[in-house]
Amino acid sequence: TPSKKYLKAIDSVNRQVFPVDVWLLDTNRIFVRDYLLKDSLLKRGDEILRINGISADEVLKKIKSCFASDGFNETYKKQNLQRDRFRYFYASAYGYGPAYTVDIKTLRGEQKTVDLKCLFSFADTLKIYVRRDTTILYKNSKATFKLDPENKNAAIVDVNNFLAKKW
Repeated sequence: TPSKKYLKAIDSVNRQVFPVDVWLLDTNRIFVRDYLLKDSLLKRGDEILRINGISADEVLKKIKSCFASDGFNETYKKQNLQRDRFRYFYASAYGYGPAYTVDIKTLRGEQKTVDLKCLFSFADTLKIYVRRDTTILYKNSKATFKLDPENKNAAIVDVNNFLAKKW
């Protein structure tokens, strides 16, 4: 994890990031999961073909080259990019910017180019570092009972009493 000094410093910098949460299909296709600005330039399900003139395939190859995985396994990389972190990995690979030109293919099959403003990191709800888990309802040495952070109508029992932990 980042050092405390880094986390303190980064909290004071309002970075300009790509305003889209994505999900990946196959290994080289990017789709809009959530568009984080108030205008309606992108819709959930739109396919991102190019960002600033660079194909989705090339963007993903470059981003994935920035962090390690076990052998040729791509699962960790794909999951990390789909967990609201794409905008920060994109910035690591291509830099922060005030605007982005994005070529998309809509759900109706129309191709168009849109100019997106950035999302300022101070307005971003994603925090990359870990904080104390406030969803825990009960915990002892053998198990943790907590609310599912994605679905508040479900709960998780994490049993640590087996040979391996985290069952």
